[in-house]
Amino acid sequence: MDLFTGQGRVGRLAYFLTSVAICIVFGVIVVATAGTDPISGDATVTSVGVFAIVLAAWLQVMNVVRRLRDLGHAWFWLFISFVPIVGWVFGLYLLFAAGLPRQAYVGPRRAGVVPAPPVGAPVMSEREARAAHNEQFLNDDGSFDMDGLFRDSPIQRD
Repeated sequence: MDLFTGQGRVGRLAYFLTSVAICIVFGVIVVATAGTDPISGDATVTSVGVFAIVLAAWLQVMNVVRRLRDLGHAWFWLFISFVPIVGWVFGLYLLFAAGLPRQAYVGPRRAGVVPAPPVGAPVMSEREARAAHNEQFLNDDGSFDMDGLFRDSPIQRD
C-alpha cells in the first residue's frame, strides 16, 4: 500500500487504522511544534505544523481515493465529503461498506486484448488460431458444415 499515491485498494479495517494513525501522528507533530506569540501570548502554529497539516490532508485524501477504488467508485466522489451533513454519511459509508471482490474490480478483458499463451504452448498467428477454431465446422471437402453450427445449440433447424 503506497500512502502517498492513490494507487491500489484499501479495505475497511486498513482504511480506519490508517486514518486514525494519520490523525494521531500529525496531531502530535502539530501540538509539539506549536509556539506562543510573544506579543499576545496566544498559541500559534509554526511552519513545521503547517507543513504537517498539509501532508496529513494529502495522505488522508489518498487514503479516501484508495478506499473509493476498493468500493468501485471514481476518485472524484471524494468531493461529496465536503458537503455538510452528507459528508458525515459518506464517511460512514466509506467506513462500513464492503469492498468489491477482486474479479469485479479487475473487470472483463478489454476487447482486442489477447491473453499470453501458457509457457511452452505453441505460438500461432491469429489466422491459424481462427482456422483451428473453425476446423470443427469443416467438411472433408473444405466447405463449412452449417448444420454442425447448430448441433449443440438450443436453436433447431428444419
